[in-house]
Amino acid sequence: MPQFAVPAIAGAVGIASGTLGYAALSVVVNVAFTVATQALVQSLQKPPKPADRRESIRSEVAPRLVHFGRTLAGSSVVYDRAASKVRWQVHVHNHGEVQRLHKLLLNGELRQILPTGEARPDQRFKGNVYVEFHEGSTSQQASQLMLFPDVRKNNAIAPDWTTAHRLRGLAYTVVRARTPSPENFNSIYVGGRPPVPTIEADFGTPLDPRTGQRTFSDNAALVTAWFLTHPLGMRLPESKIDWDWLKTAANACDALGYKVGGSWSAIEPPKVALANFLAAMDGATWVGRDGRIRIEPGRYQAPDVKLTADNAIIAVNSLSSGQEEGQGRTEQIVRFSDRTRDYSEVEETAAILDNAVVHEPDEYDLAYVHDKPQALKLGRRAFARAHATWRAELTTNLTGLKLMNKRFFELHLPEFGVINQDMELEGWRFDLATGQCQIAARSVSAADFT
Repeated sequence: MPQFAVPAIAGAVGIASGTLGYAALSVVVNVAFTVATQALVQSLQKPPKPADRRESIRSEVAPRLVHFGRTLAGSSVVYDRAASKVRWQVHVHNHGEVQRLHKLLLNGELRQILPTGEARPDQRFKGNVYVEFHEGSTSQQASQLMLFPDVRKNNAIAPDWTTAHRLRGLAYTVVRARTPSPENFNSIYVGGRPPVPTIEADFGTPLDPRTGQRTFSDNAALVTAWFLTHPLGMRLPESKIDWDWLKTAANACDALGYKVGGSWSAIEPPKVALANFLAAMDGATWVGRDGRIRIEPGRYQAPDVKLTADNAIIAVNSLSSGQEEGQGRTEQIVRFSDRTRDYSEVEETAAILDNAVVHEPDEYDLAYVHDKPQALKLGRRAFARAHATWRAELTTNLTGLKLMNKRFFELHLPEFGVINQDMELEGWRFDLATGQCQIAARSVSAADFT
């Protein structure tokens, strides 16, 4: 390299001519150092190169939403360019592959999908708007609609788009429109805005431990486990899931009709999404003694632990009956979305007290439920929980350890009128210093889960 070659040559001169050689070496090195310094200063003084706008589309765009189950997915615009009286837009729907496309809509209007994947233009946009859907496979190729000119489509190619823009693993739709001028779209667009694509599809491939296969499912327990291990979800290793326990949970969800559909955001707190998953199946999660996570849907199980004053209870800290203090709610309103009503928000009355004079509703939101029977079942569970016959806070001896990771137990306190009552555990804590368990629970019955 030059900085090493110069001293080597100068050194050779010095050997041949003595002092003159060393002088020549000093001069050459100083000159080289001065030139390098000036070049460095000039480079620092130069204005930075303007950013290449094409960089924003040279890499795959990471959308914020991961969809699951059968649901409606909107889109986010990741490319919007106009040239030669043509405008192109790329709308990303989902991070991941669509398992089955049921509908593609433009501004809420259903469009027929051709065998090529292109949406047939309707009379409103005929000859002006073309649509191409990509399912998001890891092997998909770049958009034909963006790259290959066609006289019908004004014989133009999308600017700054190449065959390298495959957007693999992203489900997206291309909208290509002809227009008299890139600045004026009122002639073919509603309100001067391009058509917005929306899809209804099946999303997600959770692992089903009953079959060992990854395939589409809207089973609430399976999708919850998928969220816990997803790289844009909880990011837990699959070894942290109790798969044997999940088999039973998945069977229970199938029997009870607990399904989910919706999306979670890659930037929202994961605990928010997890709470929505659990609410959709009246479920709970906990860590077993082996360190693996167990997912349990809301289902009645006959208790196998009985607490009495003789065998376990040290103190009854509180015991109450009827509605929670200060609640005063006599009606349960459950809010959910219904795919049969095009995913519009729906409110239904889930339960109401027969002897209520004034109805003061309590609202119960279900983010991931689209099915009315499931939503009403969960609403009735919330109502029964809020109007439990008994609520208790207890201090027990080490017998309370038997309730670790359980949901139900039997309580017998005849001196207080509690006779062999099934209770649902709401809170459990073991105090290592005293060797006692603190328990919060409320009464429950098998009928609450029907």
